[in-house]
Amino acid sequence: MSNAAAAMVVPSVALEAAETIQVNPITFALTVMLSASVPMITPFEPSCILLYGAGGYKFRDFVKTGSLVTLILIVNCSYIKTYYLLI
Repeated sequence: MSNAAAAMVVPSVALEAAETIQVNPITFALTVMLSASVPMITPFEPSCILLYGAGGYKFRDFVKTGSLVTLILIVNCSYIKTYYLLI
């Protein structure tokens, strides 16, 4: 299953789980959003596979670029959770 498909299916499960354990559902939604966005760190995500083969990229190219984007996403999500007191 691709990250886009998982991002469509998993939020309903995550929001139901948040409601069941009585925590703020936005925190769970942010976690799902971050999880669906980090597959770019490896070339195994479907759209990255196309670039990996055709562009002649190496695994470390994906790790370098994907790590930076993932770090930015983590910092942004942490800021959002702290700013809006969603923890």
